[in-house]
Amino acid sequence: MIEWFKDLSLRGKIIFIVSAVVLIVALITVAIIFIPKYDGPEENCIFLNEKANLHKEYYITVVDFEDCEKISVLANKGDLEETELIGTDKHFISVTVVVEHINVANPQENHFLDVDDFKLKDHTGVQIKNINLFSKENGLALENKDFATVKAQTDYKWVDTAIGTGTQQTITLYFEVPEEISTLDTTIVLEADFFSGILNNDGGTDIVLAKRK
Repeated sequence: MIEWFKDLSLRGKIIFIVSAVVLIVALITVAIIFIPKYDGPEENCIFLNEKANLHKEYYITVVDFEDCEKISVLANKGDLEETELIGTDKHFISVTVVVEHINVANPQENHFLDVDDFKLKDHTGVQIKNINLFSKENGLALENKDFATVKAQTDYKWVDTAIGTGTQQTITLYFEVPEEISTLDTTIVLEADFFSGILNNDGGTDIVLAKRK
């Protein structure tokens, strides 16, 4: 390589050096454009085992989450036996949450839980600044994979139930996701919103399925 370069004319050497510089600059530019960045306020992010206020009267805390190949749900209202669902080209993610309805002087009407209240979505809805995310299992840095938002699976163990004021309830939610989406290597966000679309009411909250480092 060195002998070949020495044999080049001055013009050839200049062309070679300029071409190499242009290539290096191009590679750096591509890397800058495509490396994922988090540029939002980290103080707005809630993580595993952190209590988040939801619509003033409610608090929600994610206490556990994991990948599942099969799940059991009460698929229909009035079912006495659970239905087992097994993933084929997809699998499930379970998210266990504690929902608390605090005592207030003038509580609004009790909300009856529904599958629209809980959604699983990718990282694009929550920007995280200067914080390293690691999976709860093996410490791998979480990747940024995009995927379509999904609602919770219908499960009448909690669907259509209400959490009375001054009480709390632990609920396990199930979401069907593509095989390549995993709690071990994907930045996943749980969105909870009990009163979507109602005027004069605070919005929902997003919780990142990861531990805060």
